[in-house]
Amino acid sequence: MKRNFIKSKGRNLSFRNVTVGSKFGIILSLVLVLFIIGTVIVGFMLDNVKSEIEAMERRAERAVNITEMGSLISAKSIRVFEYMEQQTSDVEEEYTARAQLIDTLETELEPNMNTEEEIALYEVLVELDDQLNRKFNEVVGYVRQGESEIAVRAASEADQIQLEAIENLEQLKILVEDDRKLAVKKALNSQAVALISLLTAVGISVIISIILMIIVSRKNC
Repeated sequence: MKRNFIKSKGRNLSFRNVTVGSKFGIILSLVLVLFIIGTVIVGFMLDNVKSEIEAMERRAERAVNITEMGSLISAKSIRVFEYMEQQTSDVEEEYTARAQLIDTLETELEPNMNTEEEIALYEVLVELDDQLNRKFNEVVGYVRQGESEIAVRAASEADQIQLEAIENLEQLKILVEDDRKLAVKKALNSQAVALISLLTAVGISVIISIILMIIVSRKNC
């Protein structure tokens, strides 16, 4: 008698005895759980996409800064020769202003040099810029002392330093541009993976819900 009661109770608690409304509620809950899990996974992927986009923006900014540095170094070299013709404080101030802008750009670039090759080129660039500054000071000193011939030689050396610095910058710019292209590719790939994952999660949830609804409907016919 007791055994029959237990069997009867087990049958009463089985899924067959659950109302149709409750069954569909369970299915809906299961689908929602699957959808939430898929959304969380896609959320992590989208966060990765955001990181890739930020990296791409940083690399684009580096390329802009490097281009600007090239223009400023060329402008400093021009001021060296300009001072030999016009020994005015305005020329010195213009040179100093550009030197300060370069210092700011160097500070921004330094922590964003990622590879050993980039770091090496950056360090050479900083040294060349320092040499150019020293040559300008030499030119100013020689001109004030009336040593025009020595000043001309120092200015020529400054021009060579400027050319070497520009060449160095071009090499660094190529590396940074390659990094930027790689970052763009990674960002696009991550975006595509996130979109595919989202569509897959939605598709799986819909398919499972349809299958379960069909099963429940047939069993209750």
